Amino acid sequence: MAEYIRLNIAIIPPEKVAIAAIELSQELSRLGKVSFILDGKNFHPHVTCYSPEFPTKNLDKIFESIEELAGNFKSFSCDFLELQTHDGYIDIEAQLNREFKQLHETIIEKLNPLREGHLREKYTVEENLQSLTEEQRQNIQKYGYPDVMELYRPHMTLIRLEDADEAVVLLKGIKWDIDELKVDAVAAFTMSSHGTCKKLLNEFSLLR
Repeated sequence: MAEYIRLNIAIIPPEKVAIAAIELSQELSRLGKVSFILDGKNFHPHVTCYSPEFPTKNLDKIFESIEELAGNFKSFSCDFLELQTHDGYIDIEAQLNREFKQLHETIIEKLNPLREGHLREKYTVEENLQSLTEEQRQNIQKYGYPDVMELYRPHMTLIRLEDADEAVVLLKGIKWDIDELKVDAVAAFTMSSHGTCKKLLNEFSLLR
């Protein structure tokens, strides 16, 4: 087993939302060359909360911590906002309401110490940091991931096109009719390239 493992601690959307996301992802995949397509098996719909790299030896402690915090949070809902695109990704932004912000920050508070200060190799190479802001750089040093805390913007990624300009064009014709995201479970996934969730390792329900 590898010494370190990159995890995505994420929200699993309800079945209705996941199915709609998969169907839209597959529809969009027919309109251009893509890096991945959501299928619910190898590429799972999700909303990332925190995705650094951890020492593999701490997996059980990570699961225990998620289970404990899940037992202290009631499920809640937030609005889906606008569709957006960047670097070829097409996302649906979700509202960062008070409950979501509190959940995100608690996940980081509980799990960040289990990194033991470890950083992904890519974040130790200056060339990979040149496009990041000073706040993102500080987050990497503190939390092992750039887009957390005040920079956190929850979203569900549908697909990534190889041509970013093509994604901008496609965005104008996309319709997403689901207004609300129910947040009732936190999961740990393994990750691969493009920020995709590959394998569900564990799932924990919030209080009903």
